[in-house]
Amino acid sequence: KAKKKVPLVVLCHGWSGNHLGTWNAFFARAGQELAKQGFAVLCFDFRGSGNSAGQFENQTITSMLSDLKVVIDQTIKRQGIDKNRIALVGHSQGAYVALFHAVKDKRVKVLISWMGRLSDYKDFASKVEIEEAKRRGFLPSWEGYTVRYNTYVKDTFKYRSEAVLRRLKLPIGFLYGEADTIVPISEGERARKLAKGKTEMKILKDLTHDFTGKPGIQKEILAITTQWLKRWL
Repeated sequence: KAKKKVPLVVLCHGWSGNHLGTWNAFFARAGQELAKQGFAVLCFDFRGSGNSAGQFENQTITSMLSDLKVVIDQTIKRQGIDKNRIALVGHSQGAYVALFHAVKDKRVKVLISWMGRLSDYKDFASKVEIEEAKRRGFLPSWEGYTVRYNTYVKDTFKYRSEAVLRRLKLPIGFLYGEADTIVPISEGERARKLAKGKTEMKILKDLTHDFTGKPGIQKEILAITTQWLKRWL
């Protein structure tokens, strides 16, 4: 048992992911390693993903924000956790969700973006794609998943990350990969320019979106993340 209360690190998975992270279960390993460093770690599934109830096609940014609040509120009730020292680590879309939660939750002291898609849907989706989704009612082409206009797409229009980044004053770590073909490094660079608090950005040459690359790349990710957490949390 811990002699003193420990900070909580919450890992937020991305689009079509789960509490294990990607196919190589990096989140599971990350959680174990961060726990060894003295952090309480929470990995969970958003509704419609992994082992959670619900349908993936009904998942929205709003539902994910609701899920994140619930799991944090429940987890900090556990003995030994410092409820006022929370870090959110988000991968891809998980970083976007973490961003919007962090601005409303004073308990969150650190935000870390692992290759986070931090711009809004309407900023990176083409007008043709949006109009097609509106006309047909869904987008059938996203990694084999059905994306409905009246649920996911329409819901995204409520969220504007630029305004949130300008308000957020807590430390943010941006970690991106040159070998990532899903989320460009420019996502982190743009967000960093807008953020008002302390920021640091690391770009790993061989890092892909699913945490693969050269041998030892995952250890490098965890070393950088641990350094940020120990410094800021």
